[in-house]
Amino acid sequence: MRTSVRDAKRTLLKNTTLECECIYQFETTVVQITFNDSHNQLLASCLTASVIIDFASKTATQVGKQLRDGKYGATHFLSATNGSVILAARPQGRMWRAETSGVVRKTLNFENSLSAPMKLFPKPSTGTY
Repeated sequence: MRTSVRDAKRTLLKNTTLECECIYQFETTVVQITFNDSHNQLLASCLTASVIIDFASKTATQVGKQLRDGKYGATHFLSATNGSVILAARPQGRMWRAETSGVVRKTLNFENSLSAPMKLFPKPSTGTY
């Protein structure tokens, strides 16, 4: 008798005990989640902060110390010079570059860049992109 993949999955799930544990509880709405495989970390951004949840140590660490108010995200970024870093959006066109430990190393300011008008390029009349 052949067992289908679906039946095998049901049997596996039926015989598996899954345990859940709360590592961190957010006080506001979560607006973005990313996962870093190499560090086994979940990076979650809520309305007031970005938080690194480390599954190996079962700890949660806030990125930076200043809170914010709004829908700002964060992501893991692999830098050729700094390895894995976190980029976290901030109000007024700023962005934090932080270590995977949550320590902010630099504030990048894009306020002037964002306020300048963008130059639009006309669509070519023939050909494709």
